[in-house]
Amino acid sequence: MAQEQLIKQRLIYSILKFLDSEIQAESGNIERRESIEVAAQCLETAFNISVANPQNDSIYGPPVDLLSVVSNTPPANMLLTDDMRQQADRFKNQGNDFIKQEKYQEALEAYNAAVKIDANNAIYYCNRAAAHSKLGNNDQAFRDCFRAIEIDPNYSKVYGRLGAIYLTTDKVNEALDAYKKAHALDPNNENYIQSIRLCEERLNATNNTNPPNAPNLSSMFGSLLGGASGGTPDMMSFLNNPALINMASQFVQNPQVQGLMANLVTNLGGQEGGQGGISTLLQAGQRMASELSSNNPDLIESLRRNMNNPSQQNRNNNSGPNSDNQSDQNRPSSS
Repeated sequence: MAQEQLIKQRLIYSILKFLDSEIQAESGNIERRESIEVAAQCLETAFNISVANPQNDSIYGPPVDLLSVVSNTPPANMLLTDDMRQQADRFKNQGNDFIKQEKYQEALEAYNAAVKIDANNAIYYCNRAAAHSKLGNNDQAFRDCFRAIEIDPNYSKVYGRLGAIYLTTDKVNEALDAYKKAHALDPNNENYIQSIRLCEERLNATNNTNPPNAPNLSSMFGSLLGGASGGTPDMMSFLNNPALINMASQFVQNPQVQGLMANLVTNLGGQEGGQGGISTLLQAGQRMASELSSNNPDLIESLRRNMNNPSQQNRNNNSGPNSDNQSDQNRPSSS
């Protein structure tokens, strides 16, 4: 069943369930009950759906509560009376009081009541976004912010709210953009200025943690052991290869290697801490690799051969009279 057709069928099924509930409720009004029954029968015939079919829920999904949908979706152009606006504002103020008391669920319910009366007030959506955010409902908070922006694109507070929610989800770039929009609309708001500064500091800290000119580990090890492959060794192959593990053990026990490592530790001990620490470490490692390549080429060449051809080394180690590596699938079948 095509998706669009399935949606239509579920809608009709929901209408039939609503009519069925109305039929049950009209037990005292026979004429009205019969009229509803006729309407339901016409829908069942036209769409080939029987409301009594016990498989309906599994076929179409559970019926939609149509009364709830309509009650929670007031008409966009509904004319509000002064009393209705005042009632909506009272709910909004109740929500604000609950926020101050950190009663966020109660605040959410109050803002829901305000939105139900006036669905075109950006302030109500913006405030409800705050309640959603406090409850950890970030998706709903984002939706309310975007809805408020649709209603009033020049409402600075909603951009500030959006920036705060972005920050709670570690989307610092998006938060910075939102705060800049808020500041453009309200340039004298000190909170927006401080928030922009905070975002910029966090972004700078992130960039400094990953300096673009830092030495590359893959290039360091690739130049030492990569050989013709030009890349870093396959560490899983290394760890699963007894011959390479043995050679690595011999490598670190080599007096020349131990001397270079001692010099490396000594040099690092004299360095001040800070963002240059990892850069200094990697540069020292590159120097050690260079000296090993120059002073002990045989050791490096042996490591390079084994790292670049681990499969051959594994075959050499696994072969023998007791090897069980061949599978039955590789053996010739008997005729």
